[in-house]
Amino acid sequence: MKIIDFRCRPNTPEYLKVIDSPTSRPVMERLGCIMPAPGTLEQWVDSIARIGIETAVFTGRQSRSTGAVDIGNDYVADTAARFPGRVVGFAGIDPTRGMQSVRDVVHAIETLGLKGITVDPFGGQMAANDRRLYPVYAKCVELDVP
Repeated sequence: MKIIDFRCRPNTPEYLKVIDSPTSRPVMERLGCIMPAPGTLEQWVDSIARIGIETAVFTGRQSRSTGAVDIGNDYVADTAARFPGRVVGFAGIDPTRGMQSVRDVVHAIETLGLKGITVDPFGGQMAANDRRLYPVYAKCVELDVP
């Protein structure tokens, strides 16, 4: 059976900053999650292969407006390029940036070669069906990406 982890998070130092941030740490503690040991991208890819994950969708995170730690789309694109077929990159889009969010979608797909987008509407203090997200969703439909 083919296993795809659709929101895989590498235990690289760059990504662990998200988990160890002031906004995420209390949530992780309440859930009883332990902080994984940091590793390299190569170690992460090897570890997901060992447990049977064929493809990992690695998503960026853009939540500057909430004070959260970002995972840059360039980093995601570089990771996907280093591990083609194993890692698929999705861009993180900050939904609070208005029309700049739409331009960020175009840049991520057309320039960086990412395959879709992800938004954290909760972090932007809006529901996933908030009308402020409609232009982002419309651009994704236009570009034929999830």
